[in-house]
Amino acid sequence: MRSLPCIIIETYLSLNGYKKMTNDPKKVKRYIEKCRQISAKPYDLPQSSKLKFTAEKTTVHGMEVFTLNKQHDTSQKQILYVHGGSYIEQPVIEHWKFLDTLIRKTGASVIVPIYPKAPDHHFMESIDNLAIVYSDMVSKSNPSNII
Repeated sequence: MRSLPCIIIETYLSLNGYKKMTNDPKKVKRYIEKCRQISAKPYDLPQSSKLKFTAEKTTVHGMEVFTLNKQHDTSQKQILYVHGGSYIEQPVIEHWKFLDTLIRKTGASVIVPIYPKAPDHHFMESIDNLAIVYSDMVSKSNPSNII
């Protein structure tokens, strides 16, 4: 049985025309071009007074990486968060709201790489870059503290 959030998302996608768009090659091409233009720009965190975490932006192997709730405590749990978006979409406000809640409930630090996106990048490039971020985390922390 599907969850209520799944049903809501499916209904939303159906109502906003997303499913129809994916059936039209011209619309898909325009959508991909729009995503390409967005991904070519530096990523900025959405501005919301509801988000309470601290954020530090760095670059790892040419990829923007946000570290949220960093406390310089070697025993602090760290979460490597790979946002959804099918390797084409940037993170959206809902991702950041979820992370804000996660931080408040766990006290963990969250590392959010803004990985390279299609169509200009192959997904394996993203995987390789994520492995570099993970290796960096392991070199600075006890692996048992990494999620």
